Amino acid sequence: MPSSEPNTLFTVQPACTRTTQPPLLTLPRINMSLLRITSLACLALLLGACQSLFTPNMRTPLQVQRDASELIKPGCTTADCPLVNIDTVHFADEPRLDAIVQKTLLQLTVADTSASPPASIKAYQEQFLSQAQGRNSSYLQAKVREQHDGIVVVELSSYLDNGGAHG
Repeated sequence: MPSSEPNTLFTVQPACTRTTQPPLLTLPRINMSLLRITSLACLALLLGACQSLFTPNMRTPLQVQRDASELIKPGCTTADCPLVNIDTVHFADEPRLDAIVQKTLLQLTVADTSASPPASIKAYQEQFLSQAQGRNSSYLQAKVREQHDGIVVVELSSYLDNGGAHG
């Protein structure tokens, strides 16, 4: 006996069915101003972490001793005597830094790159004054420009006046 129901392979569901299943993940609504404040606070903490992490003793500045002198050629009695003007700094607590500053200043005194620098500032003064003529002069200077977080900025400069129009 044939069945009165048609043989169908598919069943039709209504197009507008609502399911009452809970969502997989629910996020609480966050006030945007609270999110911005939190983001700024996190950014400030992150940038603050980039500040120096040195131990407290690195925050104290190095003790600097200034050493300034000006020597005129012995026996010169005129107004245009040769002179050597030295204005440098010394770091008693950091002998390596002190040696680097002195060595670099001495390298600034050498005009010819094949020549070696004098052994000391005192030796340079004596050498320059023994060879200087007329109104020749030499200036060597080292000064501390800035100190912070264990960093010391030392400015080195030199000037050699050979008595010409422009030094």
